[in-house]
Amino acid sequence: VSLLIASTLYVLIIAPFRAGFWTGPRTSKHKIHRYMGMAYLIQSFAAWIEFVRNYDDLNSKDSVLPHFIAINGLIQGWSAFFSFKVLPDLDDPGYYSDQAVASRTFVHENIFFTLLASWGSVYYNETWRDNLQSSLLGQVMEAMWVFFPYVMVRPFFPTTSFSSAGSGRRSRSERNETFYRYGTLAVKFFYLWAKYFLGFLVNSLWLLKGTTPEQSKFLKGMFLLNLGTVSIAIFLHTLRFKKVLPAKLTFSIYLLQIYATFSAIPLAFDLFASHGKLCGMMLLGILANMTRKREVHAAWCCLMLYVIKFRRDIEW
Repeated sequence: VSLLIASTLYVLIIAPFRAGFWTGPRTSKHKIHRYMGMAYLIQSFAAWIEFVRNYDDLNSKDSVLPHFIAINGLIQGWSAFFSFKVLPDLDDPGYYSDQAVASRTFVHENIFFTLLASWGSVYYNETWRDNLQSSLLGQVMEAMWVFFPYVMVRPFFPTTSFSSAGSGRRSRSERNETFYRYGTLAVKFFYLWAKYFLGFLVNSLWLLKGTTPEQSKFLKGMFLLNLGTVSIAIFLHTLRFKKVLPAKLTFSIYLLQIYATFSAIPLAFDLFASHGKLCGMMLLGILANMTRKREVHAAWCCLMLYVIKFRRDIEW
């Protein structure tokens, strides 16, 4: 644990600090993005300390820190989109390579996923969730974000393609082509897992009030892990692009970060086993996703809304 903490501090704080990210002549540009990014890292560390040490305290169970982290993530996303207009507008994300820069399309797209994290910061909070469910407007918002975020919100943001990753000129070096090709496949697999099992399934469990106190604590820890995925992933790319850290190292850290959620599967076995029907619905959703037809996914979302919200006779 000590080695993990020390390594994380070096990668996210010490290395960029030594490279002059927050000191020196380069700090005169993009100040909001730069210093809010530093605040984001501090907030993330503080949230984990609070979670590990004080979760059983009522103030920690309904902590406000995730809200501030999510809001800061939105500030980071929009400030990057408006500040770095020199980034290319390409279908190739630029992220899954060792030579290309992240495309502006990819930066814009990731704001959607930061919005999902912002919703999670509200919905994982028991007090805020109860307040939402107590009003008609809150229930409409709940239905939109629990069942239809990819139908009603996603179309407002551009889409990059995993199949286009690495297709740009001088995007990947020949030496690292295989590494990034398989790494991209790993990210694609994680995306399906996160979209359905960490997204739709967990939000459905909150709606159904289907978790024990121990499971709730586990899910909130998973949320903290995922909360920083988007913004910290972009920061890792910046460390690579600025040559602070090697390309393969930063991408490997990103893969370890997202796949850390899989290490929790044994701990979550009782959660999945006790909600077999819901897991079955998620597998059906993945099949719908694989058709690559929005209307099929929308039909699955409508089915989810019906069976979870209105079929109270089903024991999930």
